[in-house]
Amino acid sequence: MPALEVDSKLVAIDPLEPEFVEAILLDDKPRTEGFVPKNIDEALARFKDSVAASSYASSVILVHGSLGPLLSHDFIEVVARLKLSRLSTNEVLRAIRVNSAAIYEDVRASALRVVALNYIRELVWLRRATSPKSRGY
Repeated sequence: MPALEVDSKLVAIDPLEPEFVEAILLDDKPRTEGFVPKNIDEALARFKDSVAASSYASSVILVHGSLGPLLSHDFIEVVARLKLSRLSTNEVLRAIRVNSAAIYEDVRASALRVVALNYIRELVWLRRATSPKSRGY
């Protein structure tokens, strides 16, 4: 899972736009603001995108059948990029809780795809690592 730290603090996870990473690295605050949610709807969209892009978050919601295990202040702050925003993490968390069933349904198909693709990728890697060709036979 790609992640971005600023001053040793995790501030964002996948998906990370190259332009966003560049703006952070160059400390270009006006440009960085273009990738940070300005309202609750943008924060909810950022949350959905991050959950759908993360094999960890996708696995968790599929195993539990809900967003429940992800609904912590610290997790929301990172996935929604709220450490870089003026939005209240508590307000965003409240909005996610209120809309959690609908959000779960929105990201479920993407979560299934992410988990399946990561499983297949691991099978391919393991097959290559254990094939006779990789051992020099």
